[in-house]
Amino acid sequence: KKKNKMKSLFRNTVAQTKKTCQKLVVKNNNNVKTYVITPMTVEQPGTPKIQSQHEIPTFSKTPQVTTLNNGIRVISKDSTRGNSIVSIKVNAGTRDVSGDNQGAPHYASKMFFAPTTHRTGLHLISEMNKTGGRFEAQHGREEMVYQVEVARDGVARAMELAVDSVLYSRLHPYDIVPKQAQVAYDVAESKLSPQYQIKEALHKVAFTDQGLGQPLLAYDNHVDKPSLDSINEFMNTHYIPSNIEVIGTNINHEDLVEISKQLLEDEFAFQGLPEAPQPRSTPNIVGGHDSVYETRFSTPGNSKNFMVTGFTAPGRNSTERFATKIIVELLGTGSIDNVDNVTRENSNTELSRLARDAKINHYQAYHFEYSDCGLFGIYTESESINPIPQNTVGTWFRDRFVEASEEQQKKMVEAAINRVITRESVKYDSNIGEHEFLLQHGDTMIFDQFVNHLRAVTPQDVNQQLQQLFGTHAPATVIYGNLN
Repeated sequence: KKKNKMKSLFRNTVAQTKKTCQKLVVKNNNNVKTYVITPMTVEQPGTPKIQSQHEIPTFSKTPQVTTLNNGIRVISKDSTRGNSIVSIKVNAGTRDVSGDNQGAPHYASKMFFAPTTHRTGLHLISEMNKTGGRFEAQHGREEMVYQVEVARDGVARAMELAVDSVLYSRLHPYDIVPKQAQVAYDVAESKLSPQYQIKEALHKVAFTDQGLGQPLLAYDNHVDKPSLDSINEFMNTHYIPSNIEVIGTNINHEDLVEISKQLLEDEFAFQGLPEAPQPRSTPNIVGGHDSVYETRFSTPGNSKNFMVTGFTAPGRNSTERFATKIIVELLGTGSIDNVDNVTRENSNTELSRLARDAKINHYQAYHFEYSDCGLFGIYTESESINPIPQNTVGTWFRDRFVEASEEQQKKMVEAAINRVITRESVKYDSNIGEHEFLLQHGDTMIFDQFVNHLRAVTPQDVNQQLQQLFGTHAPATVIYGNLN
């Protein structure tokens, strides 16, 4: 009976298989062979059934937001992209320090996974390694970001270690000593980069050494003698619930909220701290002849001169920034090296040839965006320190776009919009890219809205923004090079 049952089952299975298979006939030396080919889309007997489209879980495009009882905001988006990434974002940075506190954000970022009141640094790192994740910290002009990346089931443990490191840092003099070498290394490396130095000098000139004009890294005289009091003051002033956001991608929102409640609603963590952050002063960009900042910068075998101009530009609080993005794309980048072999990204062949004639080694348009303002301008590397490099780019843009017909302008703007959307989409279509977008925009804008704002830019918007950029203030100008 068993044998007959097995034979019957086998015959039925073969019959079922034959119904869904195709025959391939091959002739070779008058020999005919028949092969059975099964289409890849056919479900075979004994294999698990493929989920239909409606059975696959869907994830919301809009981030979910929850505010804890103490004011900390939890923002997250769930997805199916690899590891979970969670950041503790503090809305304070080098813009919010001055005087003796300068350099405090730089040191505060280095104290991530340093000894706490509960664990040694080795204990923290050892426990983090057990989760298989990684951690990093970064500081900027307006934010501090402490980030962990880990498999989804390790988020709770990694978050517990991160919160312990951020809110319960021991800040003992012995803990500062190894960080001095790291800060000194950052400062020394920055001095070897003319691009970094000129960007910092531009902010110093444009914002008159206040607020956004404060340097990202610690001053030389703050490296060897860091003040624990200044670091404590910075953290006690700005690491408060109303200034903190927990931002996560590829993590269930309810899970992240529950973890945050357990770790961040501890009344002892914020006891005695101010309830509201200190208001920021309105930035005032200063330009004109008095803002030229010259210094000598030379390396062996380097005869380049570096020049940058900066104009007042819209920040993240203005929709005019999207027209500025298109202007930056229209100006593009270029260099002598890619005239004959143009890269696909955003090099401009015609402008690159003009750059070669003007002995410009490299040029690039830029737009720095901050919460309430921005900087727009052109950066050049050339063999000359006269205004020819900047004038070459500006003259080309006037002749190529401003004086073009409406139809030509429309085509140029449309092409620029498509390039920006393509580039931003490639960045967004990754786990870290999606997280960076969420860090920058929070719940104020989703990526689809970002794309729609770009698509809404017209040639009229670009021309109007050009008038705003170039007609409001004289630019801040910085020159680095082998000056006489």
